[in-house]
Parts: sequence; structure tokens; C-alpha cells
Amino acid sequence: MRAATATQRPHRRAAGRFGWLLVVLIVLLLVPWGLCGEAADRAAPWGHGAGGAVKPSQFFGTVALGGFRAILIDYLWVRSDILDRRKDYYGLLATYEMLADLQPHAERVWVFNSSTMVYDICAEYNTAAGRYAWVRAGLKFALKGLENNPDSEVIRSHLADTFYYKFSYRGGPYSREFRRLLREESDGGILRAPERPSVAREALLYWEDILKSDPQAGARIHEFRIWAACTLLAEQDVGLREARLEMLEAREGLLRAAPGEAGRCRKALEKRRKEYERALHAPPQLSAEEAASLRARIDESLAALAAQSTFVVNLTALRTWEDDCRLALKEIDRALDAYQNTLDGLEKSEDGDSGNILDPEEIKRLEARDMADILPVNSLYVAPIYAEVVRRIKQAVKQ
Repeated sequence: MRAATATQRPHRRAAGRFGWLLVVLIVLLLVPWGLCGEAADRAAPWGHGAGGAVKPSQFFGTVALGGFRAILIDYLWVRSDILDRRKDYYGLLATYEMLADLQPHAERVWVFNSSTMVYDICAEYNTAAGRYAWVRAGLKFALKGLENNPDSEVIRSHLADTFYYKFSYRGGPYSREFRRLLREESDGGILRAPERPSVAREALLYWEDILKSDPQAGARIHEFRIWAACTLLAEQDVGLREARLEMLEAREGLLRAAPGEAGRCRKALEKRRKEYERALHAPPQLSAEEAASLRARIDESLAALAAQSTFVVNLTALRTWEDDCRLALKEIDRALDAYQNTLDGLEKSEDGDSGNILDPEEIKRLEARDMADILPVNSLYVAPIYAEVVRRIKQAVKQ
């Protein structure tokens, strides 16, 4: 028995060595397969290569893994779906990062995963800060994708759309808070360069790049381009009203604060007051030359839109946006004056009863004022601010 066992051992060792050799051979065969897969990613129409050196994480995820890369990619996509269903969003973010390292030149990977963060995960949170954190993470992820694919119009278009839908004055109930949080970032805003302190300016640059690469770009690009240019021209005036609204909101918080909260609210009020003073005395952000250039871009896009038979927006209204904005800003000022008068009355009332501070008919008049009557197209700049002022007035008088 011992002799038989001793005879079998060399065969087992030989079989073990052969097994290891087979594994090594398979790996060696799969590495060129991985290289071919990486080359295919670069050559594919949806993945323009960035060129330059490969990052260590990307080398491991594309070349070193070889043919196992495809298996791992499938596994991670399945895992990301499971994590999404479980609402394990931080685990999902880590999975997205691994998928990006495995497919650095697949543009749709960056766009799809960024969109999930910006729109889907963001909507799961009920606070502006919680939502903004995921908007910021999604945009940061897409910007990283643009670094890997600098010629990608797909990623640029996604970034421009996201800037528009999340930060513009048409961006929903949280857009004002998003702009405030962006302004308050200690690094000056990771999504924008110090020399371009405007989300609208950043978006305009992306759409300018798209138009350069495709002069026949569709109506949507021209509409967004007009939005960005008009917002830049009106941004300082609109921002001034926004700063005043934030100051009055802080004052209302102080008036309604419990005894233990008054100190915190007073700090918030002083902070908003200083911000408003800075906005009030700030020099114009745009020079006369920059303003003229923006108007020329608007006219160029209007001409392109007018040439498209399917475009139905009132071009006359678009052309008179500047006068319309002035009228709308006057209406906002009237509403802000009413809000300030309401707070003055609240401060003077001994019993805190604010029901008789403002004439109910005046509130009805403010509420009935439709910005679309003034700005049939451009209400996206000011309508949300006006609606917010009226909402605060109604809340202040307990109606």
C-alpha cells in the first residue's frame, strides 16, 4: 500500500504542476484579449480615446485583467442594480467608480451613472443639502469622464443639460438652494473655475463647443444657448433680488425663533445681510464688450431658430427679453417690499398675531400676478423667485 502511494505522488505533483501551467497559459492568452477589448473601446464610436498615460487603476481594470474584464464588468453591473434596489448608495458609488476604471472610454458609462446620481439618487433626499451632495457627486463624476474623453460631445451635452436643469432659474424648487450651496463652497466651487464664477457661463461654454463641432445643431441647443446668454446678462440683477430674499427669510427666522434659537438665527441674519450688501455694491460682472458679445450670440441663435419651420416659440417675445426682464424685476421688488412690510408689522405686533399685517386683497393681487403675462418665454429667470416671495408672504401672515 505504501509503495502504491509513493508511486502515485509523482503523478499528482506532475498533475498539479500541469494545472498551474494551464492556469498561467490561460491568463497569458486572456491578456491579449483584454488588450483587444481596450483597443475596441477606444475605436468604438461611443468611446473616443483620451490618449496619454493609463492610470494604475485603469491599467489593472483593462489590461491586467485580460479576458476576465468582461466577466467582472457584467458582475459589477448586476451588483450595481442590487445595490440600487437596496438603496446602498455609497456602495453604488464605489461600484460606479470601478466600472469607470474598467470602461474609461465608454462615454455612456459616465453619462448613465452620473445621471443616476444627479436625478434618481438625488430625488431620494428631502433636504437641499442632501440633494446637492448627489448633484455635485454626479457632476464631478461626469467631469472625470470628460477628463478621460476630452472630445466627447455626449458627456459635454450631459453636463450642459444638468447645469441647466439643476441650477437655472427654471431648475425646480431646489435650484435656488443649489446655487446658494455652490456659492458657499469653501473652494470657490469645484464645478466652476474662479475666472468663470457662473453656472450659466459654464453651461454656455459647453453648448458653444457643441455648436462649433456641429453648426447645424438642433433647436434644443440653440434654446439652451439663449437661456445661458440671457441668464448671464440678467444674472446680477436677479441675484440681487435673490440675496435680498435670503436676507428677509433670515430675518423672519429670527422673529419667529424660540428663545434658544434666536442666537443662531441672528448669526444667519447677519451673514445674509452682509451678503446682500456685497451684492448691492458689487461692480457689474460683465463689461460692455462681453454684453455685446452675448447679445450677438443671442441674435445668432434666434436667426438659426427662425430658419427652422418646426420652431414655435414666439421669437418677438424672445427679442424683447431685456425690457420684459426689467418689468418682471419691478414686480419682484414690489413683492419683496410687501414681504419686508409684513416682517416690520410682525416685529411691532405685541401678541405675534400677523393676520392683520397685510391686506388679504393685496396678497391675492400678488398671487394672481402671472409672470408668464410679462415673460411668455423668459419667465425661467424670475418666475420661481417671485413665486417664492409670495409663498413666504402667505406663510408670514398665516394664510
